[in-house]
Amino acid sequence: MLQYRALQCDLSPSIKYYASYVEPGFKTIDRNITSVYYCGLVCARQMAANGSGAIVVTSSQVSEVARPGMSHCTAAKGGVRQLVRAMAVDLPPYGIRVNAIASGPTLTPGNPAMFERPDVAEVNQRTIPRQGCRSQDGGYTIL
Repeated sequence: MLQYRALQCDLSPSIKYYASYVEPGFKTIDRNITSVYYCGLVCARQMAANGSGAIVVTSSQVSEVARPGMSHCTAAKGGVRQLVRAMAVDLPPYGIRVNAIASGPTLTPGNPAMFERPDVAEVNQRTIPRQGCRSQDGGYTIL
């Protein structure tokens, strides 16, 4: 299993595509796609030598749903999604299965500012049918 958690995008400011700047966008795209490519390659070679294996890449729902101010993350995760598809086509002859899990927006200690943005909150309310809320014990409950 390949656990994937690449660069956390700084999503506290809303960065519209026309106002974005090149370096952070390319860094996000490069780190997301390149890390999965190389880690997947190392894993696939070892699994092929063993005769079988399974690669599970954790991705994000932004590979499917664009969010305000997140064009760089959307492009990066879309690339990861397509890379996983390509791996899933190429690796079965070696006994290797490849899948991705694409989670939705998840409030973590590293991204509370994103959830406080009105544009993100509005899109989340409109597009996420089941949302979690913090329970009294500090965990989360899916509604």
